[in-house]
Parts: sequence; C-alpha cells; structure tokens
Amino acid sequence: MKFLKKSLCAAFSLVFLLGSAGCGDEGSYEQPKEYFELSAFTDNSDSGAFDSKYFYRNDFTLASADVFAMYVPEGRHEDENGEDNYGGYYYLYGTPADINGQGMYVERWGEDTDASKKRVTNPVLRSKDLVDWELCGVYNGHSTMYDFANTWVNSGVAAPEVVYDENTGKYFLYAQAHSHRNDGSRPGAEYPDSADGHDRFFISIFISDYPTGPFEIATSENYYGDKDQPNLNGKVITKENPPINFRHDLGLEEYFGVIDAHPFIDADGQMYMYFCRHIGTNYNSVNIWGMKMKDMLTPDYDSMTMLIRGGYTSVTKNENWENAPWLDSSYDMGEEYVLEEGEHGDGNEGPFMVAKNYTDEKTGETVRRYFLHYTGGGYNNKYYDFSQTICDGDPLGTFVKPKQYASSIVGTSKHNDWNNSSGHGCIVYSPDGEEMFYLGGAQGNSSIHNAWKYGRWLTVDKVHFVETEEYGLMLYGNGPTKSVQPKMYSQIGVKNIAPEATVTVSSSGSNSGVKYLNDELFVSTEYYKDWEFETEGDTKITLTFAEPRTVSSVLVYNSYSYDYAFSKVDMIEFKLAEKPSWFTAGQYVSVARISGIEFNKEFISSSYEAVRSGTACVASFNEIKVNSVTIGISKKIKTENKKIRVSDIVILGN
Repeated sequence: MKFLKKSLCAAFSLVFLLGSAGCGDEGSYEQPKEYFELSAFTDNSDSGAFDSKYFYRNDFTLASADVFAMYVPEGRHEDENGEDNYGGYYYLYGTPADINGQGMYVERWGEDTDASKKRVTNPVLRSKDLVDWELCGVYNGHSTMYDFANTWVNSGVAAPEVVYDENTGKYFLYAQAHSHRNDGSRPGAEYPDSADGHDRFFISIFISDYPTGPFEIATSENYYGDKDQPNLNGKVITKENPPINFRHDLGLEEYFGVIDAHPFIDADGQMYMYFCRHIGTNYNSVNIWGMKMKDMLTPDYDSMTMLIRGGYTSVTKNENWENAPWLDSSYDMGEEYVLEEGEHGDGNEGPFMVAKNYTDEKTGETVRRYFLHYTGGGYNNKYYDFSQTICDGDPLGTFVKPKQYASSIVGTSKHNDWNNSSGHGCIVYSPDGEEMFYLGGAQGNSSIHNAWKYGRWLTVDKVHFVETEEYGLMLYGNGPTKSVQPKMYSQIGVKNIAPEATVTVSSSGSNSGVKYLNDELFVSTEYYKDWEFETEGDTKITLTFAEPRTVSSVLVYNSYSYDYAFSKVDMIEFKLAEKPSWFTAGQYVSVARISGIEFNKEFISSSYEAVRSGTACVASFNEIKVNSVTIGISKKIKTENKKIRVSDIVILGN
C-alpha cells in the first residue's frame, strides 16, 4: 500500500536559565523572584515545521472533493482467529480528484484504455486519526469499485457515501452517476435520450462485504438473494437500469436529475435518503430533498419532500403535496434568505444529517433536533460553505435556516481569505464519542476560484454543540483553519484539560467574559464575535487545577477581531508540583516560564486588517507536572484602544 503521510516534526532540546524579576519586555505586572526558563518550541506558521506529536495542520496534501468518512469499530470483521483487518479505522471516500484533467486516482482496469470497457473508479483511504491517510482500496490498492460496459452507469460516479446495514452485515455505497444516453441500442433502458448530461444524473447503489470494496452494483440478486425478486415497490433491480428513477418510476414527463445522495439511519432504525434535484433541461435550480427508504434499495416515493431551497429560509408543503410531491408548486417558500456576504444563488447542495436529543433550556422539554446541513452556491464560489438548518422532531422537516453567520459552521466569513470553498463534507465522531470533526474540501488557491485547475483538498476542523440564546442547540465550527491544531485526543494520549481548571484574572483595567477562556471554542464567524474574554492593560490569566496535572503544550488563541488582537504572549508561567525527572540544570526552583511568544504576522490578512480564525501563540515542551498555569498578556497589534481579547486557551495534558 502507498502510505500518504504529512509529518513535519520539530525536534528541540530544553535549555534552562535562572531568571529574576524585571527581565525582558513582559509587562509591568508583578513577577516571581526566581524561575527557570523552560525551552519550548514556539514557532507557528502556515507552512513551517511544527510538533506533529500533538498537532496537525491543513496543508492541502490530499486532493479530494465531496468527502465522506465513516468509522468502522474494532471487532466487526473478526475472523475465526480473532483477527480484524478493518476495524479501528476511518474510511474516506470522495469524488476522484481531477486537477487540470489529470484524473488522479482514476485508472483503467487492465491494459484496455477503451472507455466503453470496465474501469476502476473512486479511491478509498483509511486513517486512525483523520490526519495520516493510506490508500487501501481493494483494486490496485486504492479503488473501491469498477463499473462494466453492460451496466446503466456510463461515468461520473461522484460524491460517494457509505452506510453499514446491521441487518445484512453489508456496506452500501450511494453516489451520483451518469447514465448512458438512451439511443435505442439498449433494450428496456429506462434512462432518457437527453443531450443534457444533467438530465441523466441518477442515484447509484453499490454493495460490499467490506469498507474497502469490492463494491458491486446492487441488484435484486445480491441483495434479496433472487435475481427475479422485486423490491418493495415491485421493481426488479438489475444492472441495466438505475434503482432509483423518479421520472420512470413515477411516470413523469419532466426530467429529474439527481446528485449528492446522503443515506441516514435514525436512532429508531428508519433509513432516509437525502439528495439534490439538479439543474437540467426543465429545472433551473439545485435544491435538497428527502424521503424515507423502505429498505436499502427501495425508495418511499410517497414521502419525498423538498426540504431546502436556495434563497429562502424554509420550505413547507401545501395542499398539492399529497398528489404531486415532486413538483415545486407543491411547496410554499418562506422568507427570502438574505446573505450579508457572498452569493449562494439558487443552489443548495451537499446534504448531510446529524441528530441529537437535548433538553431545551427555555421550555424544559426534551426533543430530538435534526440538523440538515447544506452547501450554498457552486464549488467555485468562495462562500461554498458548510451550513446548517434545524428542525425538531421530524427528519423530513420543516427545516429553517438560521441567519447566515449562525447557520455557517465551517467556511463562510468575510475574514476568511485562506481556506475557501470548504463545503460538501461530513461530520464524524471520535471513536470514544467525545469529539466531533468536520471533513471538507477547500480550494487550492484562495484568491482564484477555479477548483478544476487548483484542486479541492481535504481539510479537518473540530465541531461542537453549543447552546445559543436565539436558536437553542446549534453546531459550532472551530474553523476553517490553516494553522496548527490539536490532533484527536484519543489518539495522542492527552486532552485539553483547561476546562477542568478554575480560572482567575487580574488586570490593570476592567475585564469580562472569563467563561470564554476555557470553553474550547474560538470565534470563527461574526455571529459569535462576543464569545471572547475581554480585558485592558497588563493581564494575568491563571488556570488552577484541583490536583497536579501533567502538561505538554499550551495554545493561546487570538481574538477574531483585528481591533482587539494581542501581538504577543508576554509569558506563560507554570507552578510546578514536583521537580521534573529530566531536570539537570543545577539549582531547582518550582516556577518555570516560557517568555515572549510572538503572534505570527502571517495570520493577519494581507488584503485588509483581519485576524485569521483559529490562530494562536503555541508552545510545546517536555512534560511537566503543574498546579497552575499563568498567562501574561499586555501588548496589542492595533493600539487605538486598550482593549485586548482572547478567544480560548487550550492546555494539553492529563
């Protein structure tokens, strides 16, 4: 297998210097009488070396688009000897990357290059931590499937998503695919003779015993065990025709091209299929729809519902829906959805569903909230982001879009000039269920929006559930980022222990918002701009632990706003609980310090005064056991006012 790894590791040694009060430019607050200088790696840029033991960075090293990942738990595929070659990994599927027409990871099967012959398509990769990936497909070591000349699939197998069916023990891959053009040469063909390829988009279904493939086109034979058995709608599923065909199955005159299939199995076992009706000969927008599935191959057409439409806050059924749910006229649009920045046009695509039970703080009622995500506009649009709509109690709506910067999870921001077009992705949980991550695909050139030429590249950013005053439970993205971030905690053996500390602050002026210092959130969009700690002048922030803790890294996240951003961290001081085993510098004192960590000016936008979200002063060092950590800040980038803001503090340890 070819192993794809991005690992820039900074090796550093520790040098100890005894210091005393008054040394260095560290503000005017009181200093300890004695301390030793703790050597640490503090470089932080968007391209240089970093400590890869604890951190990762979105360096655009893996080309992929429309990404989807699933975690396969250990033990699912154990053989008679107790061996499991598949469990404990995330598996990543996506649209084959195509940069300048190179067709990366798409190869002809064998030596025959005739396009009418079978060909390998769609890569699959796996990873333990969402950072280091290896190709692992069953064909040629990287591809998941191959299609045949005698099937309905002609080309364009894209945006694949995979779900595991507990009933059959099989993996089902749903993707969009182009059918052949029905020129009469294929008897019984149910797809159209349209010159517009958008009219020939269908949901394709593939089936496999393993997450790596081989995925074969699903049929009545390999699903029901009988090639002549019809699905629950009475239709025999074969390789010759699309299994889900709105135009043919419903007897419609109009074309009904479909992309971006997203399967979702709810907590009660009911499966839903979300998809986009695509622009075509007789349709001029891209909207998200949903419906129930009777089984893995059988759509419940009676439940099909338009859920999200570009340019509107909501979509609701009217009296025509029961007779013609496929018509736009069977729905009423809510208010116009006005964007403060960017254009989404008429396109909303890339559906993805997350559901969570929670208790509403205002009403005390326990509800199941559904978050149907979408991506606005087209993939060459800077504002092609990952946004959310919300609905309580029903996975088929009515879904409502919050205002723009509340809706956006990862991507859209007028301050974002380095990680654009990160939409059409997915959310995954860490194996222990404690963390969530968004996997998306940002464009390779932040100023020229041409995904075909510059590619779309895998990015990973953390996501949280938060409680908001206006909307209640929402999803909140710590991203997009292009600076170092902590890896998945369960994989690096440490976690952020700052939320477990008691925080106290002393400053030469007023301060507020102490609760935001260790809430694990840094501000990425304007809607949450006040979720930051604010202070004036010389400020000491102390995080005290109830018992000694072992720490190895500290990140102090800067303000979202340029007007309040600090220019450096004067110092980080540690009150040690014990002498480190590695200490050999002579006289020992119980205070260690890292002095003068400059905020990297790369993280200030060159086009206008803005701080890139998720950027921090970072220090990593050999493990020390501490009772408390104190951070000193006094200097600003912009000096017109005295107010300084800190977005978050992360302390990695255990």
